[in-house]
Amino acid sequence: MRVFHYMESDAYEALRKVGHIVGSPEHSVFNDNDQFVSAYGWLADRMARRIGPAPAHCNPRWPVFGWAEHNGQSALEYDRLRELPGHDDTTDAPFLVGFDVPEGLYLLSDFDDWHFVLNGWFLPSCGSDVEDDGGETDAFYALCESHGYDRTCAPGPAGPADAVETMRRSNWDRIIEYPNQYGSVQASMWELRWDWAFLVKARRDAAILKSNSVVKCSVKTDTLATQLEIQS
Repeated sequence: MRVFHYMESDAYEALRKVGHIVGSPEHSVFNDNDQFVSAYGWLADRMARRIGPAPAHCNPRWPVFGWAEHNGQSALEYDRLRELPGHDDTTDAPFLVGFDVPEGLYLLSDFDDWHFVLNGWFLPSCGSDVEDDGGETDAFYALCESHGYDRTCAPGPAGPADAVETMRRSNWDRIIEYPNQYGSVQASMWELRWDWAFLVKARRDAAILKSNSVVKCSVKTDTLATQLEIQS
């Protein structure tokens, strides 16, 4: 599976020098958000069941993410669109690195509906992009209210209720069972390895790939990184 990862300069240097990068809460902007930490742990549990436990040198509660598909395109094609005038570029990462991740070492999930897990929201059994969910969301809100939850579906003074929390999570697994429902598919891995890398794209003029001149793309071979201009 070809997976693309937007990478900061320090992570790219670590990838090349150490030979791999692993999940690191200390380097994440989400590490102080209890709900996000819980969501990462939920996904890590699914990974352990489906692709096996994390190797000893990896974080068993904090996966590494990459794009398998972005809005129906490869991340490389989508990134080219981001560079066009008027297109909203939502990341300033200087590198986009492509990896050939071996089969059995990644888990695919739907990027859009992942946000229901990430934010602790109830996800209907039909997915999020359906006008009529058969009253499932209304039933969840009613259950929350009956157990003293507030308008945001957060527990009230009595604390969490098993019935509510079970229903909240009841359909989250569909993001894995139907990973390509909306065209954006994320891959989660325990690590990303330099020997899996097949492409490094310098996305900004400040990104220099160990040379005196800026290159737009580097295609990695078994022996060396061959510079290849791919921008028109």
